[in-house]
Amino acid sequence: MECPKCKAVLENDAQYCYLCGSNISTKPIEDNYIVDKKAFQNIYEQTFAPMPASSNTLKNNSKILPLSTAQYIGIIIISFLPIINIFYLISLIIRKKTNINKRNFATAILILFFFCAIITIILLLLYEIYFPSIFTKISGNKIFV
Repeated sequence: MECPKCKAVLENDAQYCYLCGSNISTKPIEDNYIVDKKAFQNIYEQTFAPMPASSNTLKNNSKILPLSTAQYIGIIIISFLPIINIFYLISLIIRKKTNINKRNFATAILILFFFCAIITIILLLLYEIYFPSIFTKISGNKIFV
């Protein structure tokens, strides 16, 4: 068999020329493969029904609505108030009707608060051990040996 374009000698069952890449077979390319054309047409012609309006949609469900910037700022401002912040954040976490975004944000702030409190206590203890404060020097009482 010979390539009609570049005249290269090819095998008898070749579909393409190995030199120039031209199509040698007389059949169209799509007939060389087993393809169910009807199945592909059905995929693109499918119509999808709209989601039914129910109480689970985003508009009607306040538990999954995203928080506004003002709500985030409000939670952050409340978290600066001593003692009130812990009770408020715990109440946001415990209540079942709380928005999931608000609950997750409150959980993150509370975890961060306790983490910072533990680090602060550890640093204060280390500071008191290695650098006795002026108050222990004045009174003469040593808390740590």
